[in-house]
Amino acid sequence: MIEDAAGDVVFAVSEAGSNAVEHAYGHPAADDIVELTFWTDGAAICIEVVDHGRWGPPVSLELSGRGRGPR
Repeated sequence: MIEDAAGDVVFAVSEAGSNAVEHAYGHPAADDIVELTFWTDGAAICIEVVDHGRWGPPVSLELSGRGRGPR
């Protein structure tokens, strides 16, 4: 059970971090920042992913079939 939960946490953090890198910046540059902070609070694991990009419309409205989002 613990191994499954650990794998789920790693997957979720990887997905959130990857999405921040891919979608936060129109044209990524070396000085773009994505922050990952984690801490524990009692029995809880808290994870925060922050980017400093700007929201924009998708480049393409066609679904790529990638990722885990709605299809």
